[in-house]
Amino acid sequence: MHLWESGSAGKSGSFFFFTEDGRYIIKTIHHTEHKVFMEGLRNYYEHIIANPHTLINRLFGLHRVKLPRSKKIHFVVMENVLPLTRDIEEMYDLKGSTYGRHTLRQVVDENPRAVQKDQNWIENERELFLNPEKREILMGQIARDVRYLSSAGIMDYSLLIGVSRKQDRWALIKKLFEEGHLREGVIPDESPMDSNRSLNRNALGSAMNSVFRSDFCDGFRSTPSIPADSHLPPFVYHLGIIDIFTRYDAVKSMEHAFKSMYQSSSTISAVNPKFYGKRFVEFMGAEVCGADKADVQRWVAAFEGKGNDVDVDGLVAEYLKAKKRRMLWVEKEREQRRLDRFKDVRPDAPAELSQAGSSSSFARDKGRSVLPTSPNR
Repeated sequence: MHLWESGSAGKSGSFFFFTEDGRYIIKTIHHTEHKVFMEGLRNYYEHIIANPHTLINRLFGLHRVKLPRSKKIHFVVMENVLPLTRDIEEMYDLKGSTYGRHTLRQVVDENPRAVQKDQNWIENERELFLNPEKREILMGQIARDVRYLSSAGIMDYSLLIGVSRKQDRWALIKKLFEEGHLREGVIPDESPMDSNRSLNRNALGSAMNSVFRSDFCDGFRSTPSIPADSHLPPFVYHLGIIDIFTRYDAVKSMEHAFKSMYQSSSTISAVNPKFYGKRFVEFMGAEVCGADKADVQRWVAAFEGKGNDVDVDGLVAEYLKAKKRRMLWVEKEREQRRLDRFKDVRPDAPAELSQAGSSSSFARDKGRSVLPTSPNR
């Protein structure tokens, strides 16, 4: 297997290596992070199984190697939230805090794919364009995931957002070949869910079908039409909660005390897990999804266990049913137009052809659809 490295060690000191098809990442981690995850492995597994639409990044292996005359190296094999076969236009790493959470404009101008942060998101006036149903699914799952992380004493995690548009996949693959990211014989699958490699399907199979990965082009599709960009394809959001190895320990407590001396404790990252989780849910609801105050408070209450939990699985099931009905309706409309064109060319065609698509089953499907007629849905 050939791996390629993505840059050098960042602020965390970790190195990242990608598999040839871009579906998996190997990340080096500190031995304390290795210990934290091993201690919470069972709870992580149970959460993933109980939440097939979880946004928490899926991990496939936790390893340790020791080379002669060198220190032990700990690393994790995990899912890549940002698919290689999608041309990501913008990337954001959001924690819900603002202190020190800014990427310089010069860096972004030089590299449009540079990872931007919370202050950039606010300054750029970004927002996920989702209808109320999709927004409820997203925030309901975030509340569930953050509640689990908070109960495990985890903080300092992020919501990674990659923004792309529907595009010619094969043209992009050709570009990746030319840039040396792929070699002959290695073609990424259409979706990570299509992999037939030796993953533990009993443990991870259902989770790999997350609506946030499989809704549209390996991501979550925007829904409202944007008048200014109506001639462009819809946005596709690639979402995942990453960096789930940091526990609020004595070191983080000291960092909190030190930074609070000259900065508001509400703006720094080093805060206790409960406060971190509440602020995270508030930021994602208000700033990322653009929801009103009442909805944000409802999601915070769900996170804190003081309100009703969002029925994410039920909402996803209804959404997928409606989406299927809409697709059937569109397909029958397309077939009807094809037959109409055929009638224009062949006026002597049998009369029953002109009635195709007007069957009672089609009428029932059309009448039962709960989706708007906008093609962006």
